[in-house]
Amino acid sequence: MNDEEILRAAEEDFRGDSNKRRFLYRDLEEILVNEFVTHTIVLGTSRIVLRSSLPQDHFILGTLGEVEDETYMQWFVAHHIYILNGMVIPTDKKDNGAFALYHGWVKSCNLQFLDVLFFCILGLRNRVSRATKLVGAFCYEGYSRSYWRMHGDTKDWSTCSVISRLWRAYNFQEDLRQRDEREWEHTKVIAGSMSKKAFESINKFLNEGKSKDRERRQREIEEAVNWAFFGEFEEQKQETIKVQYGGEEHEIPVNLKGSNSVESMLDEMKKVMSGEQDLHDILVEEYHESIRNRREAERERRRKILEETLERRSDQEVSGGTVLTGYTKEQMDSLNMRGAKKTGVLSDEKEGYLFERFFQPKVVVGVLGKTGPEEASVKNTGNKENNPEPSLQDKISQRNPKLSKNK
Repeated sequence: MNDEEILRAAEEDFRGDSNKRRFLYRDLEEILVNEFVTHTIVLGTSRIVLRSSLPQDHFILGTLGEVEDETYMQWFVAHHIYILNGMVIPTDKKDNGAFALYHGWVKSCNLQFLDVLFFCILGLRNRVSRATKLVGAFCYEGYSRSYWRMHGDTKDWSTCSVISRLWRAYNFQEDLRQRDEREWEHTKVIAGSMSKKAFESINKFLNEGKSKDRERRQREIEEAVNWAFFGEFEEQKQETIKVQYGGEEHEIPVNLKGSNSVESMLDEMKKVMSGEQDLHDILVEEYHESIRNRREAERERRRKILEETLERRSDQEVSGGTVLTGYTKEQMDSLNMRGAKKTGVLSDEKEGYLFERFFQPKVVVGVLGKTGPEEASVKNTGNKENNPEPSLQDKISQRNPKLSKNK
């Protein structure tokens, strides 16, 4: 198996089992618990633990205004150091941990040292950006709701990360949805106690909603898994070529793809209902028509043979006597009269069955006539199109009443 086949196999495996794809959300879960991701780096004799940015970091750095690049880099690194040689720097800006770290250690570091720390912090930012793209899919996993039940009401949301805020919004919406489902279940029970039809109607409505929601969640997870394995999906413009057929020019796509969404399937159905045909539809229709014509020609040939045979038999003279001819044993053996009888009838049962199944004849409106089924017409349906019978309203409107004096 090549690398692409291995990725495809792993992707299919991760789509079915939520626990197998949980490693994709490792950074996201760390952010939900600690509000940031960390990375440890050793430079010389210093062991430094860097963390990703928090909203208050961006606010403080934005107040620096226009400063030199080196000065901004020093402040940036000071605000993103979490542990320095075992000493934990508080993330609360009221403790002024970044101020003490800037004047006590960062300001004395050389530029090459700061460059390494700065780009490591940018790498943490990329990890946070990746985790942000997976928030939607993570919220539809079972362990996301477990986190919400354990940590949902214990956080100060004013100082949490952007990912935690998005996750909180998703879970608030999920709580509302579950509450609505419970209320609808109560409504269904009450309606069912009075009317079975109302119960079935509400139950059908709820089941359809659950099915659509389940499909949407699965689609969100699949898109997240695809993005994690293959990166951003680039919408490629459909290439077409022009083909001359039947005196007309047709554009056909180079790569034919089936419908992959409900909207595209609806578009295809509208084209069918409106009678719009592309080159493929025209070729298929012509192929079907050729089969129908060939079938009709074969039926016509057999009908003529049958009519000629019946006509020859009717022309033969009918005599009152019977002429018997004796055969010897050798003659009977040569004629194969002692063996199994062979029939010369041509059977097309299989061919006729396939034709009737896949190429149905044109359906016409019929009526039950005096001698059997007949095709509907003006004569046998009593529909007088040329001289229609006036309606009762027309007869009333055509009246011309006259008033006379009573004598």
